[in-house]
Amino acid sequence: MKPVSANAPFAFIPAVMLTAGILLLPGQLSVADQSAEENLAPIAKLCLAGQDCVGSRTGEPVAAAEPVAVAATPEPVAEPAVEPVLVAQADDGFDLQATYQMFCFACHSTGLSGAPRPGDAEAWAPRMEKGREEIIAIMNQGLNAMPPKGLCNTCTDDQLWELSQYMVSLEQ
Repeated sequence: MKPVSANAPFAFIPAVMLTAGILLLPGQLSVADQSAEENLAPIAKLCLAGQDCVGSRTGEPVAAAEPVAVAATPEPVAEPAVEPVLVAQADDGFDLQATYQMFCFACHSTGLSGAPRPGDAEAWAPRMEKGREEIIAIMNQGLNAMPPKGLCNTCTDDQLWELSQYMVSLEQ
């Protein structure tokens, strides 16, 4: 063990004094030496044309700033009344090509895990022989690596059938 000197408990005082700003260098003023007014005085003053600029922090007169033109606030313009127009929806918004690209293309275009490729009549023929209802049931449940509905969870049975017919008819 090291012997404890008599000064040891006070060895931290210079560090505390430096941290607290108590230890000052020669010629340095402490905050306590300044008046409260000096401590709270703004560092600059803005003077507009036609006003006196007295009381700057340095005691020197401050030159007046050039006047700045301020644009008049424009009066609000009344917007014309717009009557709503009712448009009949032509279809259900199903985009066959975009849906194929989003959900079917990745596996069917490459034949991944045995997925029949678009336009490959030989691969699609035994599947299509099962009929519409069976094809839709397979698509809803998924087959082999194909997830249910091919991940198109918003697709209806009619849309799934359209997708199958689209893939059969595509050219390679």
